[in-house]
Amino acid sequence: MAEGVGLATVVISFVFSTYYNVLMSWAFYYMYNSFGASLPWKSCNNTWNAVGNCSSGFPGNNTDLQSASQQFFELLEKSSGIEEAGGLRWELFGFLILSWVIVYLCIFKGVKSTGKVVYFTAIFPYFILFALLINNVQLPGARMASSSL
Repeated sequence: MAEGVGLATVVISFVFSTYYNVLMSWAFYYMYNSFGASLPWKSCNNTWNAVGNCSSGFPGNNTDLQSASQQFFELLEKSSGIEEAGGLRWELFGFLILSWVIVYLCIFKGVKSTGKVVYFTAIFPYFILFALLINNVQLPGARMASSSL
């Protein structure tokens, strides 16, 4: 009655991890681009910006203008649908390989190393949130903002 449940679980896990690693490669791509001297989505002076309809500020009532950040986030060049394959973006492919390498490094020694990774990934975000809290409390106007809560 339960034949094939294990194999089905493995196949479903592979499909989910494939999809999730694509999302992780996008996150790595944006994280990599955010470490530059100036943020690439801050101005309209980039190669991918459509000069005629790019706006660095607030576009107002003009509906055909796009912000520089909106144009940057379309850099993935996703295809319009499943019937169109689209082209290969080598930098995104490299980040996809990086995300698969990270998955491999997390699970290659079995349950023992996976348990250590889980300890890190469960506790580390709380340290980051605490550091962000300390940073944000020290910003100008933080006292006024917290008093209005």
